[in-house]
Amino acid sequence: MARKQRSDSGFTLIELLVVLVILVVLFGVFFVIFSPEKRVSEARNAQRFEEIRSIAGAFSTYEVDHSGATPEGVDTTLRMLGTSQEGCDTECGVLEEKTENACLNLEAPFVGNYFGRIPYDPLHGSREKTYYAVKKTEADQVFVVACRPELGEHMAVER
Repeated sequence: MARKQRSDSGFTLIELLVVLVILVVLFGVFFVIFSPEKRVSEARNAQRFEEIRSIAGAFSTYEVDHSGATPEGVDTTLRMLGTSQEGCDTECGVLEEKTENACLNLEAPFVGNYFGRIPYDPLHGSREKTYYAVKKTEADQVFVVACRPELGEHMAVER
C-alpha cells in the first residue's frame, strides 16, 4: 500500500484569510489617516498663502518704486482683484467683510513689472475674479486676504 506524503510548504486557507483581513484593515486605517481630499485642500491653501504673500510683496515693491504711493483704487475699502466690472462682491475670510461689486483691476501697473499674471485662487479664481482682496489699513499698511480658503482656515497678510 502506497502512502501519500503531505507537503508543508504552502499556506492554509485560514492563514491566507487572516493576512487578507489584516491588509484590508491597514489600508482602511491609512486611507482615513492620509485622506487625499484633505491633502489636496491643504496644498491649495499653501498655494493661496504663498500667492497672498506674493501680492503683498508686490505692493511693497510698488510703493518703493513710486515713492510710497499705492496703485490707484487701493484705499480702506476691501476690493477683490480682477478684471470683472461686476459680481465681485463676496465675503472675505478673516474680516467677514464684503468686497465691492466691481473688482479692482491692477493688471496695468503690476503685470510685466511685478508678476507674469495676477495670481488667483487655485479652486475658485480666474483672471476676472481672483478671490484675493486688498485694502489699506488704518496704519497705512496693505492688507491682502484670501476670500475662499478651505478647511475653515483664515489667510491674510499685512505689510
